[in-house]
Amino acid sequence: MIFLTMKVNGIRTKLASLLVVALFFSSMEVISKPLMYTMNPLFVTFVRFFIGGTFLMFLKKRIIPARDAVKLVFVGFTNTVIAMGALQLAVKYGTASGTATLIASNPIFVALLAPLIIKEKISIKSIFGIVLGFTGVLIMGRDMRMHDVRWLIFGLLAPFAFAIYTILMKPLSEKYDSLSVTAYSSFFSSLFYLPLLPSIIPSLSSFNVSSIVTLIYLGLGVTGVAYTVYIHIVRSWGSLPASMVFFIKPPLSMILAFILLGETPLMSGLIGTTLILGALVLVVKR
Repeated sequence: MIFLTMKVNGIRTKLASLLVVALFFSSMEVISKPLMYTMNPLFVTFVRFFIGGTFLMFLKKRIIPARDAVKLVFVGFTNTVIAMGALQLAVKYGTASGTATLIASNPIFVALLAPLIIKEKISIKSIFGIVLGFTGVLIMGRDMRMHDVRWLIFGLLAPFAFAIYTILMKPLSEKYDSLSVTAYSSFFSSLFYLPLLPSIIPSLSSFNVSSIVTLIYLGLGVTGVAYTVYIHIVRSWGSLPASMVFFIKPPLSMILAFILLGETPLMSGLIGTTLILGALVLVVKR
């Protein structure tokens, strides 16, 4: 949790923080896809937030008063139940790469909603950066195909709900601290899944070493570490710049595929990456 002790200022520190979150977030669709064949997507979402939330509750710095704790539970609901439930369903009905492209629309929703919900100012330069970045994402995902109308619905509901979560977490994280608000929102909102457990819990045959390790990684890494760093960026820097992490995901996936799988990047990938990097500089640099 070293990033939680750092002040998020300076473009290098900002980009490094975004990269840490992007590395975890980028792995989510790919890592969880195999689980979709044997486990209910909602069960996977419940487990990752229950594990991650429990982990963070042991590390939290303070006890949050009941009034704000209730707010955090329902803010967490927009993420844990709506956004992440929709994300796992989108992964189930489509491809991991296609879903990642749809999720990359998150900064657009943040730019539209942040001025309305928390009066966050969005500069013309940032708007241009968003347009430039999403253009890069679309170029990289130009071969994306419609898999199932449910994939499109859930794939767009997820970034919309996550945008609301991001925006509403900003004032709460400013009032308390990133670790504590992430702990409360993750753990207690995961409990909304408890009434569904009898119908979504998989059979014992679905559990093996690989699936258990994957669930632990999703809980401790993607939810525990990545979410806390992400909310820390939101708190220190603003909801829109933090949301730019979703623009990093497609080029990062391309780089990982080249390093780990030997896949040669296409020209569209290189062009899209260049536009995304330009967008990051526009939004990140003050």
